[in-house]
Amino acid sequence: MPLLSKKNKSIILILLISFTINSFGYLMATSTVTDERLYMKEAYFIQKNGSFPRVYPFLPILSSMSLTFFGVTKQSFLFIPMLASALTAILIYLFSLNLYNDDKRALLSALILMSNPLMIWLSSKHMTETLFTLMLTATFYLIARENLSLKQAFLGGLSSLLAYLTKYPGFLLISFIILSLVWIKKPKLLLAFLMPISFLAFYWTYNNLQFGTPFPSEEYSLSIVQGLMNINLKLVLDIFFKIMLGLALLLVYLMPTLILPIKSLRKKIYSTLSNLPYFKRLIVFFIPFYSLFHIGYYVLLSSVSQMAWSADHVARYLLPIVPLIVLFANFPFKNRSWRIASAIIIMGIGIILGYYLIIYSNVKAQAPIPWDDFLVQLTEL
Repeated sequence: MPLLSKKNKSIILILLISFTINSFGYLMATSTVTDERLYMKEAYFIQKNGSFPRVYPFLPILSSMSLTFFGVTKQSFLFIPMLASALTAILIYLFSLNLYNDDKRALLSALILMSNPLMIWLSSKHMTETLFTLMLTATFYLIARENLSLKQAFLGGLSSLLAYLTKYPGFLLISFIILSLVWIKKPKLLLAFLMPISFLAFYWTYNNLQFGTPFPSEEYSLSIVQGLMNINLKLVLDIFFKIMLGLALLLVYLMPTLILPIKSLRKKIYSTLSNLPYFKRLIVFFIPFYSLFHIGYYVLLSSVSQMAWSADHVARYLLPIVPLIVLFANFPFKNRSWRIASAIIIMGIGIILGYYLIIYSNVKAQAPIPWDDFLVQLTEL
């Protein structure tokens, strides 16, 4: 009997490849950007004096633990994003294996996700996207099952809660799952899902007492709505171009692996969707639900600012649904040699784009500060 099963070998391979890809990204990342510095300061203050963060707390809390082990170093802050990226790839491998019982196809999905340009770039940043992506993927891995148990529903509620404590779209995730469980009339499963979510009442109450508002992290988003102004045609076209560019950054490199799944949906799409098992429909319907909300939010931000925000904002907003998309990926060829070649080319393109984004953000991001300089500033606070 072999010491390691085929599944375990694949998981180890995914871990090794993920950390290899992201280790090079770690070395290439020489500067910090505005958003990540906010979360790093919150993590530092938790570790230094135990203060609770005003912004979404899950990433700062986890990073404060890294600070305890590794000290105030670049490694302390980037360990969690890199780990989250690797764990998401493992979850997608297991998720695909459950859906199709095809180890090669499941491994392909994981490899495509690991080589996603935005996943590589954001694994080199102390930002919430990779951790939120992990929590969202974990929620669907637990909830999107043919025979959902009370334990799985409870754990799905817990991962949804952690998703919200990582980034505001967690509220969209929670709302969608609640509506889905109401739709299929499963009150016990709904109750199990809601049990961990009820913690939010305490979280919001604490925020209200400590910061004067139950939603301190959402203040910026809410202020955007109040500042909505008229837009002109040039701005509309610029916004549309940036949306298309953002989608291209996320998805173009993996399109060959979606050819067969798209072909199967193109004909008789209504009957195909209606015949899908409930747990697959849950994923298929969540993707446009989440996408349209965030594209709308991007348009709103750009409208208020009277300029189209950079394409990476679109890509960052939509990154969390990429694992759900690559879940349906399949080889575009039947020939083994062509399969291997196509996978290598797709991964190569994604990795090169990811490294380019890291190098580009080192110098072109808003107000970049070198890592060494920022760490010195942090310890002087």
